[in-house]
Amino acid sequence: MIARATRGLDLGVELSNVCNLHCNHCIRGPHQSQLDHLDLALLERIVAEASSMFSPLRVVFTGGEPLAAASFPDAVRILRARGLPWHMVTNGWLVPKHIDTILGHRPAFARVSLSGATPETHDRERGPRSYRRALLGASVLLAHGIRTEMSMVVTRESRNELEAAAKLANQFGVAAFHFILPQPTPDSALLGTDLSPAEWKTVSLEILALSKRSSVPLRLDYGAYQPEPRERCATMSMRQIYVDAQGRVPFCCQLSRYGTGDEPIIGNLTTESFATVVARLEERYADFAAESDVLVQIGKVDAMDDYPCLSCARKHGRTSFLAAFPEHPWAQLARSA
Repeated sequence: MIARATRGLDLGVELSNVCNLHCNHCIRGPHQSQLDHLDLALLERIVAEASSMFSPLRVVFTGGEPLAAASFPDAVRILRARGLPWHMVTNGWLVPKHIDTILGHRPAFARVSLSGATPETHDRERGPRSYRRALLGASVLLAHGIRTEMSMVVTRESRNELEAAAKLANQFGVAAFHFILPQPTPDSALLGTDLSPAEWKTVSLEILALSKRSSVPLRLDYGAYQPEPRERCATMSMRQIYVDAQGRVPFCCQLSRYGTGDEPIIGNLTTESFATVVARLEERYADFAAESDVLVQIGKVDAMDDYPCLSCARKHGRTSFLAAFPEHPWAQLARSA
């Protein structure tokens, strides 16, 4: 069991599943059947219980777009009252609108997400003037001395913009720039924007080479090429827990509302205590890790298992939608679990 109040935790919180944009790579995309908003009284109870169990506790607002949630200002006030640090992932559009709230309890950092390193690529995915709005949001954060990072999903459309992304990172002087392997979605599969496993290996090497020439740290983010045996991710090692806008705790944030079949929901904080759900997570992660280790030992692994998030999604039956796209670069692997 985890030693209580002696181990840190990043508590991911989806304030709502509302977003002002529609990105084809988004794992919580237009397939959602309803809009959800996390009850603020529940949020207050969750952070109180989590604070008694983990130290330091850090809250991460994600989405949906956190700044599009009507509850964002009140949620920040809850954290300020407890002196809890927080950060967020945002598309940048609404930063100017909420800058007073942001400055009232400054985040440890904010990460602005991109779909490309050029206006043409980014705006093709996120709509006209989205690139300008994202960079404006980053500029406002930087102007106020807030640690600002950027990230970019690497797709078939942005794959040739790695060097441009590194240049952008250094021009802005952000604290770090992250490259993300997006999990395939029905929309991205339909559009044919997902790279193959082999292409992602090449991308990883190119980013590594770029990082050696960059003043700004360039990083491969979660889900990138990392063959077994590997260290357990932040979720599996209980360094982060995610709560969705319904108050549910899925196996992982990357499986929340993702793919096909029943969601792997481990607990529901509207009816259970945080401690109860944490204990169940510990047990579930230990079992999953043991099962994964056995598969590695007997050699029952393939190219998808080199990518931890996609491997995990397949083991949970979340990638079966790719059967409808037999030419997709991950489709055959998705069926072979």
